[in-house]
Amino acid sequence: MWTWSFRAFRLYRTDVRIHWSLPAYLLLYFARTSIAGFSPFALLMWVVMPMVLLFSSVLLHELGHVYAARRFGQRTGDMILTPIGGMVMVAEGPTPRTEFWVAAGGPLVNLGLAMGAIAAYLLTGGAFDVALVFPLDTARLLSRLWVDGALLHFTLAEVAEINVGLFLFNVLLVAYPLDGGRMLFSWLWKRKGRRRGLGLTCKIAKVLAVGMGLVALVTSMTGLLIIAGLVFFQAYTTERQLAEAERFASEGEGLLVGPAERFRRSKREAEPEGRLSRWLRQWKLRRRTARDVKTLEKVDATVDADVEAGVGPLPEQILRQVNDAVARGVASSKRGDRDREG
Repeated sequence: MWTWSFRAFRLYRTDVRIHWSLPAYLLLYFARTSIAGFSPFALLMWVVMPMVLLFSSVLLHELGHVYAARRFGQRTGDMILTPIGGMVMVAEGPTPRTEFWVAAGGPLVNLGLAMGAIAAYLLTGGAFDVALVFPLDTARLLSRLWVDGALLHFTLAEVAEINVGLFLFNVLLVAYPLDGGRMLFSWLWKRKGRRRGLGLTCKIAKVLAVGMGLVALVTSMTGLLIIAGLVFFQAYTTERQLAEAERFASEGEGLLVGPAERFRRSKREAEPEGRLSRWLRQWKLRRRTARDVKTLEKVDATVDADVEAGVGPLPEQILRQVNDAVARGVASSKRGDRDREG
């Protein structure tokens, strides 16, 4: 489904692709809003400009992921822009720290853009409003600025609203594979291990996806419903892949070491190791190491004695067999030469 896209341009060594549904959605949205009787200037400021700012912010958000991934030496693929946001092909990080910072790269870009827009808004004489940092009542703020004719403050407030919303959505919604879910996964990975952490993250994502779906049905938010479906599908698919990997690993381990050794390993892992058992294990390891060192010293002493006595490293019988083989090879080679000359 995500392959139905076309290449638009290349930015920061990344191909930016546009999904076919994005231009279709924009045309439909513009057509619907134009029926409302807006003037051309109002249509530009209330419809066209917010869409341009939104997808520019999404583009910079995804480039934040690309930059963070490359800083940690990870490869990145194409970027795809869709009506419900954007995504960039970045593999899972090799460590929890890498996974966290690659996931946080996008929201941090939105946070920086929002802070810059709010600072410019205040420095140019705009009055502070809570809607700038908590975008739930931005329509009231934008309407007031529109009536006052403060177009610069109107634009800056729009930039702040969009980027604060993107930051909060991606950080607070801890549903894998969204950014917040990947940051939660990195935290659980560090404390519970990769498999258990990813499994728990997927369970949380499925619960949140069901909740988002119910909210979307009640409020008739089609975009949120699509996001909920994608989150649930991705979490379900990841859980299935984890189950298959665990089954394959357990079968492979059984083929290699057998059921008895697997039982002993699971018993050792289940029972905590006490101080006495740990001391005995370390003592046995030291004894085994000392014994191996003594054996090597004896072998070295034997070799040194043979060298001093004039005995080669190979026994005399083996040397005689080697010389006979060499002589037979030389004789065979001479016979071959005579046959060719004849």
